[in-house]
Amino acid sequence: MVMVMSRMHSGIPGFDELVQNGVPRGISCIVAGSSGSGKTTFCTQLLHEGVKKYKEKGLFVTLETTPHKLFEFMKVFKWDLKKMEEKKEVIIITMDPFQMHKLGGSETLASLLYNKVEEYGVRRLVIDSLDVFDLLYKDPFEKRVAVHNLVTKLQETNSNLFMISEVDTSSPEVNLSKLPTSVVDGIVLLYNLRSGNIRQRAIEVLKMRGTAHDKGMHPFKMMPNGIKIYSKEKMFR
Repeated sequence: MVMVMSRMHSGIPGFDELVQNGVPRGISCIVAGSSGSGKTTFCTQLLHEGVKKYKEKGLFVTLETTPHKLFEFMKVFKWDLKKMEEKKEVIIITMDPFQMHKLGGSETLASLLYNKVEEYGVRRLVIDSLDVFDLLYKDPFEKRVAVHNLVTKLQETNSNLFMISEVDTSSPEVNLSKLPTSVVDGIVLLYNLRSGNIRQRAIEVLKMRGTAHDKGMHPFKMMPNGIKIYSKEKMFR
């Protein structure tokens, strides 16, 4: 008997084609890129489309901005996150690094999120961003342990976890040394590459456990209703 893997369909045009029609259920993934590359938009779109297309509840944890700013930023795509929050379709939690440190760091955050996921039946979870962990844990090993503990706890829920992080992707050669790559199942890189006097956005699935995935870099654009990935086109030939 052949077992069919359960997958999460992103709802982002072109993305699922890069990961065999959806990422495996229950995995953790880092979404990394330079400032302006589309990280927060990509992850917010995962939550928005999860609600609209698949009736899957989401949880957005903001460690760096406020819900009001998030609501305002996403209005450009006509995404009414405030209404989704009011209907408990997307749960939004705000916690700054000082609160997180005072309450006990990543272990407290992991327990809080675990309880929220279980309480509301959340299937998609976004943490914005992992860069806050650099403030809390100066030692790289301690940071990896903290992220590992967070990931391990949340994987018990079988929800899909996406964690945003900033790295320099202004060129195809990316230094990933600051990312806890070994403790997550997937890494998605978003690029903002200069070509002449313009910049071209691109996406690359660098790592995705549990499934075959495309190895190329593909262009994407910000459309009126969100990100669209051109999965049939290559950035470099």
